[in-house]
Amino acid sequence: MILNSLNHLYLHKYRINLKPRDTIHLPSYKGSALRGIFGYALRRAVCASKSSECDDCMLRLKCVYSSIMESPVPEGHPYYRKYRSAPHPYVIVPPLTGRQYFTPDDPLFFEIVLIGKADEYLPYFCLHLHRDGQDWYREKQR
Repeated sequence: MILNSLNHLYLHKYRINLKPRDTIHLPSYKGSALRGIFGYALRRAVCASKSSECDDCMLRLKCVYSSIMESPVPEGHPYYRKYRSAPHPYVIVPPLTGRQYFTPDDPLFFEIVLIGKADEYLPYFCLHLHRDGQDWYREKQR
């Protein structure tokens, strides 16, 4: 039965090219920083309540941001009471380089794999990635 469910599982892989406006410093493992940029841009694009927490939001189970970044377990699911969240429907593949400083002349590439319905939300992410990624980085540097 599980194998039948996997017949309808779709994976969509995208390569994201970022070009910093200024020199930026990223940690050795860039995955967490890229996840932060991804989440920040998506939240700014779609959050209707503008609340700092999603737990009490009445839109939590229908929200694009919550679906991708907080991944609630649907009510009625056999594991609804056992787990606070489901696996996220994306995988970020960071650049495999030890390099930590990137200038405007050094583009930064990474890949993201969106799983299933999460692929429908790519336009929301892309809409704000450019501007909000820079804002996210500035906030983290303070």
